Amino acid sequence: MTRHLKLISYIRELRLEQLNEVAVIHHTQVKGLNVADKLDKLFTEYFSGEIEKKIAWRRFELRFDNPKIDENVGGGRKKNEINRVLDKQLIKEESDHEIIELTKRYESVKQFMMTLDPQLVTMLDYHYDTRKSYVWEKVAQMMYKSKSQCLRDLQKSKQEYLESPWARAVDNLV
Repeated sequence: MTRHLKLISYIRELRLEQLNEVAVIHHTQVKGLNVADKLDKLFTEYFSGEIEKKIAWRRFELRFDNPKIDENVGGGRKKNEINRVLDKQLIKEESDHEIIELTKRYESVKQFMMTLDPQLVTMLDYHYDTRKSYVWEKVAQMMYKSKSQCLRDLQKSKQEYLESPWARAVDNLV
């Protein structure tokens, strides 16, 4: 209890703009989460196309995982049955929790990347795309920047993402 009181008194002493940073740091320490690693994984999945592959694979699974369910419980023959295969497929895909979560993750990063400078997006693509797998020295050389400047830009973009409304759409980053 005294630890929380000390924390509260310490937070009251800080300036208002520092308050949000302390709350984020304290929240991540309490939950035991490593936000930086989760953001790295999210950006890697986005730039490598893994999220799109997972969405396509899940749609494939839903399309061909077709358990025969007898909806005609009473027996007899159905009259005036309209077979709407495409409608049923779309309903399955739109109501699937996994597709919804993957689409949220993909769209949140996509919308955030549209707000960034194109050079920064290119730098993130060079680093996070596993098909290219460039080390920071090579990325810095290709971007005509120093390695330390690239790392500062990376940290700045991660912080911007965490503060953006798109990060709130993806509550659990994993």
